[in-house]
Amino acid sequence: MYGPESVTAKLALPPDYRISLDAEYGGYIARVIHVSEGLAASGRIALHGRCAVFDQVVTEQTHRRLGLGRAVMLTLEAIAEKAGVTERLLVATQAGRPLYEHLGWRVLAPWSTAML
Repeated sequence: MYGPESVTAKLALPPDYRISLDAEYGGYIARVIHVSEGLAASGRIALHGRCAVFDQVVTEQTHRRLGLGRAVMLTLEAIAEKAGVTERLLVATQAGRPLYEHLGWRVLAPWSTAML
């Protein structure tokens, strides 16, 4: 298991924020917690063989534009790197696209979700 110290040592978060990292169903969830307001941002990574899927990266409205989404993505990326992942996939919304492109991601295919 990866601890938050081992993958987030080089991250610079604003004051009053910290990252927690928990194992969850074949992957991990990274959470950025504000000292008084609780959950500020989070994201998940699922690992399977040499593949990692990044998903559900969210920054709460009142905590946006502070670099928290970037911190979540870099934390998840560090997990993928330590796991020896060679293929990375990201499920993303249009709203998150500027962040992901800034971090070097590119669109391979559109994604849509259907629900009955």
